[in-house]
Amino acid sequence: MVEITIFELNLDGADFTANAPGTTPADEEPPATDDESGGGLPMGLALAVVAALVATVVAVAAAKKLRGGDEEPSVTAV
Repeated sequence: MVEITIFELNLDGADFTANAPGTTPADEEPPATDDESGGGLPMGLALAVVAALVATVVAVAAAKKLRGGDEEPSVTAV
């Protein structure tokens, strides 16, 4: 028979802890930053998302126009 492995996970010597990298313990406060805007997307990423949305709407409108999507399909009784 043939043995096929699609997904294999090796955890030999893995060390699991409750502290994720980049986190601080509960008794320490994270350093203050100048930008306390409350999160959100970076400006470049936000513009890319808006541009993708506009491009999608334009593409759908163009496809509908080229296909003649405003016409009702004709139904004939046989």
